[in-house]
Amino acid sequence: MQTYKERQTVTHLKKFYSTISNAVKRAEADENPIGNWEYCSGEGVNSDKFLAQLIKYLQVSKVCWNDDNTCSTDEAYITLDQSRTWNAGNPNWGGYSRAILSDGSLMFVCPSCGEDDDRYGEVNIDINGEKGPNRLGVDTFHFYILKDGAKVTPSYHGENLEESCNLNYYGNGDNGDGCAMWIIKKGNMNYLHKTVSWDD
Repeated sequence: MQTYKERQTVTHLKKFYSTISNAVKRAEADENPIGNWEYCSGEGVNSDKFLAQLIKYLQVSKVCWNDDNTCSTDEAYITLDQSRTWNAGNPNWGGYSRAILSDGSLMFVCPSCGEDDDRYGEVNIDINGEKGPNRLGVDTFHFYILKDGAKVTPSYHGENLEESCNLNYYGNGDNGDGCAMWIIKKGNMNYLHKTVSWDD
């Protein structure tokens, strides 16, 4: 049975998923497609330009550009199994721009500029901001904005739950980044209590 806190997390994450999906849809409807945001240049990725466009369609209380770390904790984020630092996930590392949303959650974004990338970028959400545990799959979740239809999707690493959303798997520096997919599809956090599979 889910705890009250788990139910709150599920509700919060589903709300964010709806909010960020609608933001992308509104950008497209305004003839402001993500592909025209000019966040890629010869100098590399510009996450500030990406965030500046995205927050036009979101309610935010504070913005922290790439060189401003005042939105987030200095502590590194950890994987679901707590064995290591999340490879991609410390919002204070280079490449991320951040915003505190009106509900207090922390969003950190990084666009993709590779020609072969199937996504415009990634959007991560820490649903309780600076408060702990800053743990992937517990209070922090990972989404992509795909180029195909400018669609927001939970990290598709969730297709392999054994490695991406498993308390007992210690070989993956991104363990937990598949848990957003589980919550969106299943509406629970059962993976915190047992090893789950899509057949459950």
